[in-house]
Amino acid sequence: MLIYVKLMGGTPNDINLNITDPMINFWVSFSVLNITLALFNLIPIAPLDGYRLIKIWRYR
Repeated sequence: MLIYVKLMGGTPNDINLNITDPMINFWVSFSVLNITLALFNLIPIAPLDGYRLIKIWRYR
């Protein structure tokens, strides 16, 4: 969100984070959690998918 505001020429004070609608709050929270888990899953340690991607890329 901050990157979008910066690209559009605004300042961080222009962001209004008062989310009062429960459905919007749910979907924003759900999206943030989903993106966080996807990025966490790409960490290259053995039980996560990032390890398999590194292993496949390494043997090519």
